Amino acid sequence: MPSQTGTQFGNIQDVLVTRGRVQTDIVGQENTGGIAGMVHNAISLVDIAVKGQVHGRKKVGGMIGFGFNANSGSAGTQYEHRTFLLKKISFNGDVKGESMVGGAIGYHSREHHNSLPAQLQYLALKGTVAGEDQVGGRHWPGH
Repeated sequence: MPSQTGTQFGNIQDVLVTRGRVQTDIVGQENTGGIAGMVHNAISLVDIAVKGQVHGRKKVGGMIGFGFNANSGSAGTQYEHRTFLLKKISFNGDVKGESMVGGAIGYHSREHHNSLPAQLQYLALKGTVAGEDQVGGRHWPGH
């Protein structure tokens, strides 16, 4: 199986996705999500609904398996404020994994001190989120 598994995308960056409806029944290993296995840098998902089952081993989320902001610029540069936004999203189904499991995002990381945290606004999560280690209702925040 590929290392990034998603119903719509394996790995995406610097993108805006709006008004989508996704039916998913996906099984992966690491970085598994209903929309994308891995997303990084500027990402906005707005008005998205995902329904179904998302199962994996590590970094598993209803929407995104693994998300990160990898900004390497210093304060005041073009890389300082990249948005990682999930707004008006819903997930209805089951998310299962071993570690780093979340209803919306399995794991989110900020690799640079200037990068912004994930912004989660108006979430509707229905179903179950199950795992053995580092399990969260919305997301496992990392650092």
